[in-house]
Amino acid sequence: MKYLIKNIDLPQFLFSLTFVVLILIGSFFVIKPFLFDLFWSGMIVIITWPIMIKIQKFFFNNRLLSIIFMLLLLILSLFIPVMLLINSFIDNSDVLINRLTIHQFQFLQLSWLHDIPFFGDELYLNYQKLLSGGMKGIINKIEPYMGKTTKFFVLQIKKISLFLLHICFMLFFCLCFYLKGEKIVKNIKKISIRISPKYGDKIILLSCQVIRSIALGVIVTSLLQTILSGLGLFFSKIPYILLLMSLIFFLCLIQIGPLPILLPLCICLFFNNNSKYGIFLLLWSCLIFFVESLIRSALIKCKIDLPITLILLGVIGGLFSFGMIGLFIGPLLLLISYELLLICINNKFKKK
Repeated sequence: MKYLIKNIDLPQFLFSLTFVVLILIGSFFVIKPFLFDLFWSGMIVIITWPIMIKIQKFFFNNRLLSIIFMLLLLILSLFIPVMLLINSFIDNSDVLINRLTIHQFQFLQLSWLHDIPFFGDELYLNYQKLLSGGMKGIINKIEPYMGKTTKFFVLQIKKISLFLLHICFMLFFCLCFYLKGEKIVKNIKKISIRISPKYGDKIILLSCQVIRSIALGVIVTSLLQTILSGLGLFFSKIPYILLLMSLIFFLCLIQIGPLPILLPLCICLFFNNNSKYGIFLLLWSCLIFFVESLIRSALIKCKIDLPITLILLGVIGGLFSFGMIGLFIGPLLLLISYELLLICINNKFKKK
């Protein structure tokens, strides 16, 4: 060791190290705008890789045709829901504006406010005063916020444009990963084995299993809950179904579920003398909750035998810490840490 230290040219070593660090920092800043797209495309390719291999076999092992087919599927699954949501928002906003302009918009009377103890009567009187002023009184109330609202809508247009740009980059990276998937995996395995010769390969395999189990247990369950909720809304004759379904899907992803949307709608149906539809939607909501609790655990367990509580904590914590990509990063970090902890504990016990 002393011999190696003596033979190191310290200035050259420091200059080399500084040069490498600067190159890495520069590379990070170059790739930083695309990190989000790289992560998402990586997750998508890991999840859909088995499907792509099956499609490739169907196309007589022609990789290019299978990739084109997969990209078309991704475009349909990404663009169509977004376009439907935007169209639904535009259509519904037109209906709302028409009702406001021809004065057919009727506010709820909220007579049940009287039943609230202590301050219910005061609330009801203030509400009636607001309604008695008509649309002019309401517009006067919201006028100070109109500038902020306009700014908000401009920001949303900007965000939608950026979102579509990110989708294009994500599809491009998916194309690259599909083309060179095997080579990329080999290089990642070489790096992981270099870091940990004994457990590197196992960690890579575990990571892929975790990502696929989350896709099945969380995303597929959320989609199923959203579809079932949409059917319940349709048969209950509730408007703005697509907008409500998008909110339900988001709530299902963050593991809250559809009940915060469905239960208030049930209450609204009861208050509007639609008790028949209210009872149906309430029973349907209970069925969705029961089905979700069974299917999610079954789908997760079929891919990976690890604590479901840890996966759900990772999903929720990851979403709050990293945004939507945290849906995969959170559980991945927790489960790899859990496995490494088990390895350390088992090794200690073996030594004793």
